[in-house]
Amino acid sequence: MDWIRFYYYNSPNEDGLLVVKENENLLCDLSGINVEAESPLEESIKAVNEIVKNYPAPYYVMASGGIDSQAMVYAWYKAGVPFTILHFTYNDDFNEHDINPLKIFVKNLNLSITYHNIDHFSFLKNELKDYAKKYVCASPHITFYMKMADMVKDGTVVFSGHPLVENGIVHNFSQLGLYRYSKLSGRSTIPNFFLHTPSLGRAWFNHSIATHKNIDHILQKYGLRCYMYATADFSIIPSKKLTGFENYKLLFDKHPELISLGQRLRHFKNKHVYDILFRHPLYEIHKINEIISYSPNLESFKTFSNKA
Repeated sequence: MDWIRFYYYNSPNEDGLLVVKENENLLCDLSGINVEAESPLEESIKAVNEIVKNYPAPYYVMASGGIDSQAMVYAWYKAGVPFTILHFTYNDDFNEHDINPLKIFVKNLNLSITYHNIDHFSFLKNELKDYAKKYVCASPHITFYMKMADMVKDGTVVFSGHPLVENGIVHNFSQLGLYRYSKLSGRSTIPNFFLHTPSLGRAWFNHSIATHKNIDHILQKYGLRCYMYATADFSIIPSKKLTGFENYKLLFDKHPELISLGQRLRHFKNKHVYDILFRHPLYEIHKINEIISYSPNLESFKTFSNKA
């Protein structure tokens, strides 16, 4: 992702990714995608080889179970290099519902999964705020991914992230947390595999535009992304859109007594006890302005002539 430039309008030479400015929108410059590109699968395989060339082995491909991590596993499989599929189980079985498609997927490829258990309850109580403070991130989920990366003691940890589509890469500042982690922690980390090279970003941007043009009147959001992967020749097993943290939210919602009347009134728009307890307090650590704008406008990249 180092080809992407983040900055603030009044501080164009400063790395905006590592700075919090309460009253300014972070600007994301994607002009680096103005390069020629092959297909998304071909560019994904090239990205695997680039990682193997420049980052230390072994390679841990972090797989939650969703279509993004499935597609990343498929790219590494097609590249033919050694790698480990690593899945963290949350408190033994709290994310079991999220991994079932992955189990079928890897079996079809004759691959295996390495499992590690991790305690989300302990993380929320003892480590969440420290990670949020250190890496400027108001997401309990993304900071938990950082904890997972810290638990892997060697090699390189690879997260799938999301492909670049015509409306951008992320929706807010906190979603860039893994990128900040990769820069600040010293841990060998690929925070977003599908944005690792500018040509891979370009390939997905092109494919996204073509896909949306042909099908977005029929499919929306998650269904559209499934279709995008499938038409890019990635073997995936679609399922319901999940985060893996659904069971925690369900559990905490059964205990409304955990939040005070004042908390309930302050966050009346959010009905989830989990978010009121663990997400909203993180904004008191850093005055994060979550808004991200794209400069130049993404429309300006659609006319770039390339092979894809």
